[in-house]
Amino acid sequence: MSLADYRIFQSIIIMNSNANPKSQLVSIVIPTYNRAEEVSNCLNSVLNSSHQNLDVVVVDDASSDNTYELLTNKYKDDKRIRVHRNPTNLLPAVTRNVGLSMAHGEYTLFLDSDNIVEPDLITKLLEIFADPSVGLATALSIQSTNNTIWTLGASINLLTSRPCNLHEGSSFNEIGATGLYPTIYSPNLFMVPTKLARQIGGFDEGYGFIYEETDFGYKIAKAGYKGVICADVTTLHVGHLTEKEAGKLRALGVESPRRTYCFARNRTKFMRRWAPWWGLISYHLFFLPLFTLYYTYTALKNRRPDIAKAYIAGSFAGLIGIYKTKLYEAG
Repeated sequence: MSLADYRIFQSIIIMNSNANPKSQLVSIVIPTYNRAEEVSNCLNSVLNSSHQNLDVVVVDDASSDNTYELLTNKYKDDKRIRVHRNPTNLLPAVTRNVGLSMAHGEYTLFLDSDNIVEPDLITKLLEIFADPSVGLATALSIQSTNNTIWTLGASINLLTSRPCNLHEGSSFNEIGATGLYPTIYSPNLFMVPTKLARQIGGFDEGYGFIYEETDFGYKIAKAGYKGVICADVTTLHVGHLTEKEAGKLRALGVESPRRTYCFARNRTKFMRRWAPWWGLISYHLFFLPLFTLYYTYTALKNRRPDIAKAYIAGSFAGLIGIYKTKLYEAG
């Protein structure tokens, strides 16, 4: 199906479903790993939604705790919920694609397992797709630790590679945001038409994890669709840690060697795919060396030579185009 054909298909779906929005089947894809309690709380909030025509797919990425056993026992009588367990740890990009392949709904909500969603979240996001130019819709993510905003609009600076998050860290109560805000991608959760997600190829599994959601949003935009954040409905992100609570490395997102390796490697992978030629030159000549020095220094200062080594290895892998995450298994 071409993108032009998809636009016609989406318009037909909208016309047929607007008469009775509750008739729309929505798939909820929840990837999880070693989060038994968190994913249970997340699922309970989803099941409490005002929109009840749900197809819930939880994909356990080979957890070493009791996540799979808890889910299969606790929700075994709810026919709306299917729990799949990966045979090995395949990382979020693959895990989301597994969920997407199992989705039956007209729309799919990709939801991280450390969220508590508002009852009207699914209903509100569905309403946004009455505009056929929308390809991605998300809610306002609030950090549970300090009641601050994650983002009211996310993009990547294609000169420096740094993320740009509107009002990140601002008090939710002080901003008083309402209505829709433009965004290219969304961390944490987002709803998309299922056929469009498949049309663009789902998530690039070469990322493993980190930047795979960002890349997905940019593919939606490249296909000619816009992304929006609905500030009238929120999700509580309970996985957030402040720098004071987590330490400098965790706050930078590089608390483990494999995560650090992927972060450094994927930064370059993303820039090579999406930056204009002049941004790519600037990134390779200035910002890539600068970030490598900064993260290496920070890791060594915090007595983590393993993190420093992983960042250097990731930067080098991105530079020469090695994108197989399993090649790096340190730590």
